[in-house]
Amino acid sequence: MIDFDELVGGARVLADTLTDVKPGEQVLIVLDTSTSPRIGEAASVAVRERGGVPVVNLMDTLPFPNSEPPSVVAAAMLEANVIFGFVTQSLFHTKARLSAAERGARMLSCTGIVEETLIRGPIKADFFGLEPVVDDIAQRATAGNTINVTSPAGTNLTASIKGRTANREIWSREPGQASGAPSIEVNIAPVEGTADGVIVIDASVASIGLVHDPIRLTVQEGKVTRFSGGTAAEELESMIAATNDPRSYVIAEIGIGLNPEGKVTGNIFEDESSFGTAHVAIGKNTAHGGNNPAPIHVDMVFRKPTIEIDGHIIVGANVPTLPPHQDSRRR
Repeated sequence: MIDFDELVGGARVLADTLTDVKPGEQVLIVLDTSTSPRIGEAASVAVRERGGVPVVNLMDTLPFPNSEPPSVVAAAMLEANVIFGFVTQSLFHTKARLSAAERGARMLSCTGIVEETLIRGPIKADFFGLEPVVDDIAQRATAGNTINVTSPAGTNLTASIKGRTANREIWSREPGQASGAPSIEVNIAPVEGTADGVIVIDASVASIGLVHDPIRLTVQEGKVTRFSGGTAAEELESMIAATNDPRSYVIAEIGIGLNPEGKVTGNIFEDESSFGTAHVAIGKNTAHGGNNPAPIHVDMVFRKPTIEIDGHIIVGANVPTLPPHQDSRRR
């Protein structure tokens, strides 16, 4: 068993570096029945050390990614200054989270968190040192018109991003901010109806886990029109079909993983933010600045992407995106 003091050490990164909890702030710690309660306990200690007021809220595990939480949880989110989402199914794209953000709440979406998350991997990143890299890529994406994503496995997707603002996810230190945690990525919502090509998922899928037989998605006029592959492809298609909503097939997001401490493990928050991966999501994109309020948002991760914006490669095997490691952490 992991020593509790080690868990508290990791929770301090969440409360200090990633959310900058201030004295007197109310911090809502949302857990579900699939999450270790010790994570909530460790977060409570870290919040109290910062002078914050922790409030722990336990709910049943939700059925699929970004389904709305119970109304009592949504109401508590509206009153919080900071929200830690220690849950199995993401709350990032929910109306509850967006409504809380409008009132100034900042959130860490720690989807699929386990105790090991607080002591190894992405949480060890130099977040402050990587901020300039994240800002640079986000600025280039925001200024771009067209994005093309390819991979050795066969991904070749093109879409318009004209007029869309890229989202930088590294922390949630300002009112209304939200980020996966402890992750580092840049993502953008393609213009609806413009994505065309093929996506080959060879890493993982939210709520499914590691993909052993690659999933091949055919995309036409902004929507997935065909799923092919093995068992994971069947599970993904069934998950989307179960919503009984055509908006669930829309290409919602293209994301670039930038955390050098991450690796593909089957845990979606770590996989999608790991340097050397990219991800595409289908379904809801309103949290990313799009116009498709689908009932579901599903992230899908693939390896070794090359990403071009307006013909210029910004991420790829021969492009040194990340700076040499340096310890620029600060409190």
